[in-house]
Amino acid sequence: MHYGLQISASGALTAMYRMDVLSNNLANMSTAGFKPDIPMTRHRAAATEEDGLMEPSNRMLERLGAGPHLSPNRVSVTQGSLTATTSPLDLAVRGEGFFVVRDTGGGGGERLVLTRDGRFTTDSRGRLVTSEGGHAVVSVTGEAITLRAGSAVEVRGDGTVIQGGGEVGRIRLASVKEPSGLRRVGRGFFEAPAEVVNGRSAATGTIRQSHVEESTVDPVQMMMRIASAGREVESNIGMITYSDRMLERAISTLGRTA
Repeated sequence: MHYGLQISASGALTAMYRMDVLSNNLANMSTAGFKPDIPMTRHRAAATEEDGLMEPSNRMLERLGAGPHLSPNRVSVTQGSLTATTSPLDLAVRGEGFFVVRDTGGGGGERLVLTRDGRFTTDSRGRLVTSEGGHAVVSVTGEAITLRAGSAVEVRGDGTVIQGGGEVGRIRLASVKEPSGLRRVGRGFFEAPAEVVNGRSAATGTIRQSHVEESTVDPVQMMMRIASAGREVESNIGMITYSDRMLERAISTLGRTA
């Protein structure tokens, strides 16, 4: 393949992917607890370096590299603003930490996942669950937290749930020191290494009752990044068109027999 076409094509593809990721972020600007993805790219080494080839090559072309290459997305874990609500079961984390919930609808059996969406309610058995999907919130002991109907609920900063003057459980907050370990699995949930979801290290964040964390997507900044990625797509496609015309001219002119 023509080297210039290859570099321009990789640039166009990575820019289009960034547009997709950033557009998804923008679509979730009103989703409670949403943490935007950060699309990552890296410089791709030339073929002789990447594949360990010993064949001779043009040194100037080698210095150009092989264009950008996609890397796994990272999740931004910046703190979102907290909005007061009237529900005592609306909870928000201020600082570091994720709620741990038991997901039973992932297609791969039951699993523990993380979320910052603290809009909770109770199910028919009185368990504290997510308002969307009814996934049970996990306590520090790994069990569900069951509430009594008709009794006031107090949730303290450390996650302790109080009803009738007594403790009925303590909400687990998972500590996520390295965001690269998070993998988005949909419905506002993240998968994380076992040591994270099993609560082997305590999170430093605190829980605010009757509050919801807003999405941390900045719509203006996101639209500017989408526009920038769109310009990169246009520039790379323009270079592909230019390279194609140069090839056509080379074939029709230099390839003509005398």
